[in-house]
Amino acid sequence: FLDHVSLSDASLTPISSGVEILADSGYFSMGLTLELANKDLHLEDWQELTIFVPSDRSFSENGQPSLLEIKYQISPTRLPGETLRNLPRDAKIPTLRSNSSLTVTNSSLSGGKFSINDVVVQDSPVFDDGSVVIYGADEFFTPPETSASSLNSSSSSSSIPIADPISSPASIPIPSSATRTSPSPNFAGSSQIPPNRTKPTNCFNIFESASRLLLSRGFVIMATFLALQLETSENNNDTTKLTVFAPIDEAIPNSIAKFSDYATIFRGHVIRR
Repeated sequence: FLDHVSLSDASLTPISSGVEILADSGYFSMGLTLELANKDLHLEDWQELTIFVPSDRSFSENGQPSLLEIKYQISPTRLPGETLRNLPRDAKIPTLRSNSSLTVTNSSLSGGKFSINDVVVQDSPVFDDGSVVIYGADEFFTPPETSASSLNSSSSSSSIPIADPISSPASIPIPSSATRTSPSPNFAGSSQIPPNRTKPTNCFNIFESASRLLLSRGFVIMATFLALQLETSENNNDTTKLTVFAPIDEAIPNSIAKFSDYATIFRGHVIRR
């Protein structure tokens, strides 16, 4: 339905161009997620990125991801198709999540399907404009600490170490070009966020339970906006009540040319009470 979108439009950034492609490639939910989460992640500030996008089915099964989980799907370095396919098993890929790397669990070099963190990843990009590369994945990547918590964390021998993407000899180094346009001195390995730059993570999924309910009933588009667009209040004590009218996905026009048009539709179905 994106036939009306011209990717040569000078107003489209690499991220927004990639988002438009995702909607037409079976990754609609992650496209919406990136479009809205970009307000917090400032992805346009990075000169190059590799983004791994889970399928719409994964969103339906797992619900809306947190901001930290989204960071774990994004690497601050560009990995074109040939480079990704030539990564050896156990290679580490840095992510935007501090001190958390992805691990190649099956390499194309050894045959079989390429996988990262035991999740099958398509080794041919969905989108590549020379600075941003996007690959499809079957599922969300599970962060190391989440995996560790499912084990007996009381025993130190059972803990899963989190590789440092900068210093680990098996890591893919972050190239000098993979920096923000306005670099922060605390970038590498730092979890600190400049004051007033982003909202607290615990505000990100403030409507998560309602979003999960909508997802379970097939209202993917409205569920995604509910989880990612309404958490903009900086007042944690805000008690504003809302009524949301959720149309089914099929009722939303297929002729929409831009993702921003979905926000207009969404606001038209929300009433403050």
